[in-house]
Amino acid sequence: MDDDWLRFDFSHHAAVTKDELERIEAEVNRRILDGAPVSIAYMPLPEARKIGAMMLFGEKYPDVVRVVSVGDYSRELCGGTHLEQIARIGLFKIVAEESVAAGTRRITAYTGFRAYEFARDTARALSEVSALLNVPPHEAAERLSATLRELRQLRKQAAHGGQTAAITVEQLRRAAEVFDGVTLIVAEVPDVGAEGMRQAIDGLRRNQKGVAVLLGTADKETGKVTLIAGLSPDLVQRGADAVAWVKAAAKEVKGGGGGRPDLAQAGGKSPDKLPDALTEAKQFIREKLGTTA
Repeated sequence: MDDDWLRFDFSHHAAVTKDELERIEAEVNRRILDGAPVSIAYMPLPEARKIGAMMLFGEKYPDVVRVVSVGDYSRELCGGTHLEQIARIGLFKIVAEESVAAGTRRITAYTGFRAYEFARDTARALSEVSALLNVPPHEAAERLSATLRELRQLRKQAAHGGQTAAITVEQLRRAAEVFDGVTLIVAEVPDVGAEGMRQAIDGLRRNQKGVAVLLGTADKETGKVTLIAGLSPDLVQRGADAVAWVKAAAKEVKGGGGGRPDLAQAGGKSPDKLPDALTEAKQFIREKLGTTA
């Protein structure tokens, strides 16, 4: 403890939550701004008990005790050094909360100008991060979280050695259903992004007739679903529409989409419903092309 920082140990059964720390910090600063005077009085121990002065359980006190009062807010027995007025603290900023023993937590805080310097440096860092992300400071955390999710997704795809689309094409060809001259491929492709799905669809349609492909992927971490549908030109001429097809599937995952008659994309927000979306996709295109399963 010094004139610009402090540690406070207290009994508590669990870590103090972020919301609780913010409320503690706000209450302390509110009292500082109120500027209540600090008064010291010596009195017999029974009188101190009578006025409600806080005492430590199990502690032995002399017949005459020192009572320190902070306005009408706090009154306790204490022999330490105190300010004459709490407004002189200036500012209070909690910088850490940790466990120091079983059932004992510790708060570390800065006060006065050191607290201001900490707040200033934190605000400066936030401003620099928000500038890099090209968003207002209050949107920086959300944007950074989204960026990190995208990075994790890219790393997942990179872990496949750059062969995701090629491997998927070969696997999908073996899983195709054929009816009335139509090769239908509807499948989930885990850990494949939108670009990888488009590449797979292009590979399946290239120089082929009667090909209908709808691929889907779900990211339960982000709660997002991506669906992409592709049709060979001859199926478009027969009246099939990739936009209508992908929209029909997207309804099952609470989403929507758009695109061209031969290639369309949709998004959704119900990853657990992706199997239902794929089932609907199969039924929809079969009915459109005049065949039911």
